[in-house]
Amino acid sequence: MTATLTLHTVKCELPTSGVDTDLLKTIGGYVDQASSVAKVLPNGKVVGGYLTVGEALEGVQKTLKKAEGLAGTLVSLGQKFPDQLYIKRGDEKIFPMDSKYVNISKGQDIQTNISFNFDNEVKLTLWEWDVMSDDLIGELVVTEDLALQEDTPEEKTKQRKAIKEATANIPEDDPNYEEKVDKIRRDLMKPKMNTKVIKNDSEGCIYTLVYSVSKA
Repeated sequence: MTATLTLHTVKCELPTSGVDTDLLKTIGGYVDQASSVAKVLPNGKVVGGYLTVGEALEGVQKTLKKAEGLAGTLVSLGQKFPDQLYIKRGDEKIFPMDSKYVNISKGQDIQTNISFNFDNEVKLTLWEWDVMSDDLIGELVVTEDLALQEDTPEEKTKQRKAIKEATANIPEDDPNYEEKVDKIRRDLMKPKMNTKVIKNDSEGCIYTLVYSVSKA
């Protein structure tokens, strides 16, 4: 089977410059928790993924901020300089295509919308450009099995149920009935968003990736 990976956004939670790595390690457990519950909505309900990029980012952010004073600690680290980010697939740089890198600052998210087909497994690596030697920020490894998870009979049943519930309150005599139902179907049948939190203690940075995988 061939699957399609789309990397929607890359968000810089904390850039690589000037971080107190010892302090970062003390809050690392909360970052790991954010990564492990990347598919848990704020109300604690476990789902197969997110429907929008915004929901995915919000889910991670709410978990990151569970640590008392964590938000304030991140702010106080004082990241003043942006990272010079670029992304590779294997040895090939795939983002950005028109320059060496893109500047990304703390709290900024960049729409990459990188999309390509792959078989079995694919790995993307995030790098920061440096005059002397480029630094590896982290990686995203995705297998085609993720695309199959949304194509099971169980998932199809959940999808149909969600559509039925979402359209139940639309009056059938509504002049825009078909248009509204069609929009709901398209929204709920989109590939769900997944998140990956990258924490790099040696470089002192945290990044959140939002991506989706579908059957090609």
